[in-house]
Amino acid sequence: MATKGGVRPDEGLMMMQELDDRLKEQTDKLEHVRLAAVELKDNLSGSNSDLTQSIADHLEWLNHLTERVETLHMNTTVFVQV
Repeated sequence: MATKGGVRPDEGLMMMQELDDRLKEQTDKLEHVRLAAVELKDNLSGSNSDLTQSIADHLEWLNHLTERVETLHMNTTVFVQV
């Protein structure tokens, strides 16, 4: 039986599960990028303050982005389980 949007409930659930899987993958990728940036920042410490500050700013942005993706992932997981 089709719903208002023309998507059957089981199709909607499958789409949410796919989104959940993709969000987990993106969270893992963001963590790898964050770890690489931390390592780069540690290796540059003392050599170039502008570059080190820029990396620190990007790390802050990455942390914020990761938190948002994790929140979305958590909400999607709860939706799929209900």
